[in-house]
Amino acid sequence: VHMDCFHLVRPPLLLIGDTTILIAAVKYKAFKLHKLIVVIIQHIAVADLMVSITFLFPKLISQIAGYWIFGDLQCNISPYLTYYTAGLGIQLIGAMTTSKVFILKFPFRSVTFSRRRAHFVCAMLWFWASTVPFSFLVVQKEDVFFDYRIYTCDYGYSADSWKWLKPLTFILFVVIPNILVVSTTIYLLIMAKALGNKTR
Repeated sequence: VHMDCFHLVRPPLLLIGDTTILIAAVKYKAFKLHKLIVVIIQHIAVADLMVSITFLFPKLISQIAGYWIFGDLQCNISPYLTYYTAGLGIQLIGAMTTSKVFILKFPFRSVTFSRRRAHFVCAMLWFWASTVPFSFLVVQKEDVFFDYRIYTCDYGYSADSWKWLKPLTFILFVVIPNILVVSTTIYLLIMAKALGNKTR
């Protein structure tokens, strides 16, 4: 029951939260952070919105209905968008923690890092993340099914080439970004502690 309630409230909460972040960052300039960090936060919010729209809301409605109600076309498109936006979110979080290290290590160079360059870096990550759904198209584009365990359409990974391609994709788009996030976060905590000791 608790998990059902969680899945019920999660999509609208994410939608409201991410929309608020975007409005606050773009329209009202509410974040008093380095412009590189602000730009990445904006891109993370957009990616989260896409996850809500392409994955969480269809999943929620399918759970309530007990079957997929959006038709074959949306079912075929859904896994591509889901893997794209989910992978993108991990890449962007890694970029944010790495950029914090860059700002602390090279404060003078980071001052000259414009919003335009920050958007360009994020655009490269959007492009890089698209290689996952593109690989679906190349290997076996119609390998999509409705999975009643998660109440959403998913990619099947049925082709033999996925025996080596799937672990490679997992390493590139999940393992490495998460290692980057953890290592840079630990490094930032160490730096913060060292700066705190100096100020005492």
